[in-house]
Amino acid sequence: MSHKFSKGLGALTAARLSNWSEAVDRVDFQADVWSFPAPIVQPYGPIFCKVISSTRMATTGANKWKWLYRLQEIKFDDSTPTITSVTDYFDTETDRAVNLAEQSNTETVVSGISVGDLPGNFELQPIPNGSFVMTWVLALSDDDEDSIPIFERPGEFDGDCT
Repeated sequence: MSHKFSKGLGALTAARLSNWSEAVDRVDFQADVWSFPAPIVQPYGPIFCKVISSTRMATTGANKWKWLYRLQEIKFDDSTPTITSVTDYFDTETDRAVNLAEQSNTETVVSGISVGDLPGNFELQPIPNGSFVMTWVLALSDDDEDSIPIFERPGEFDGDCT
């Protein structure tokens, strides 16, 4: 057996280094044989955003307790930790951001609570306009042309007690 490396010092001998190199070559070969495509969804973020508006996805059915949101990126004043303006860098322009916390809601179960068990006229509300959320953007295709902003914030219930 010929070694790729013929000299070595200390605990790392030439034979051991050659064995490791051969093992790496075998793993590299296997990786070539079993190549896997890169994942399509590669999120970037977080982007600090403000909720500008929301639109209910549907008035009945499985999407009744889900909303689409319009978000705008926020920036801080350079000298103080206060929010000074909404930037023009990231703006969904339309209500299309999705709150992951709402995605498991159904017409009858909202945030793990049966709608029939809510007191009075309590209902899940959309995330209030002016709220701040940490947002990520998911690419929905290889060309990054299609993407969707996502965030996760639990909703709040509101209504009148009876």
